[in-house]
Amino acid sequence: LKEYFKQNIINIIRDEKAREWGVGASRGILMFGIGGTGKSLFAKVMAKELGLPFIKVSSADLFRGIVGESERRVRQLQKVAESNAPDIVFIDEIDQLGLRRDMVVASDSGVSRRVINMLMEWLGDDERKSIVLGSTNRPDQLDPAFMRAGRFDDKIPVFPPDFEARKEIVRVHTSVVRRIPLKLRERDFDTIAKWTRYFTGAEIELLCVAAARLARSVGDSCVSLKHFEKALEEVSVNIDRRQRELEEFIK
Repeated sequence: LKEYFKQNIINIIRDEKAREWGVGASRGILMFGIGGTGKSLFAKVMAKELGLPFIKVSSADLFRGIVGESERRVRQLQKVAESNAPDIVFIDEIDQLGLRRDMVVASDSGVSRRVINMLMEWLGDDERKSIVLGSTNRPDQLDPAFMRAGRFDDKIPVFPPDFEARKEIVRVHTSVVRRIPLKLRERDFDTIAKWTRYFTGAEIELLCVAAARLARSVGDSCVSLKHFEKALEEVSVNIDRRQRELEEFIK
């Protein structure tokens, strides 16, 4: 995932020859996958890597009950985004903004449809300078017109971390984000990675915190493999359901 963004976004933006050729980076990227896989964090890190302003919005930021307020907020988003361009605009839970036409509630006086149309017009504008990243856990609910080329050129699945990534996430959440004293051998990290197959990064973080709490509850000065094993009783994943979810995303 990092390599894809590096080649297609970061390197292209920094490539003077590409600019001479009139080749720009993708301006619309849709990331989809299970919640907790790091889509929001990834967008924020990419903006920092590029040194670009980062604007994060969600459906709750745009939809308001006052008549005309939702449309005003969309216009304000466009104005702020374009005045700061080039920038990264991250739209979280974009499925709430780009719902399929057959799923739009008919009792909201047409607000949802107007907001969707305004966003689609902006996304499809050839003059748009902002790079828009959208994230969703429900890509099946997005309007096909919302996702067409020119609006979202790239649709990228974000899967749970693989074996080596799971080991690294355990290290990050015990030695970088937190300072948790560990009593683990290298093979113990391998064991934890095997136990956490199909876990998201967020779920592995919860496991690390749960293991540390268990260790402190019994007065232990270090967190060992037995604490992680016990913590799995609190932080567990329905493997069969998770496999079905991943198969749906792949389809």
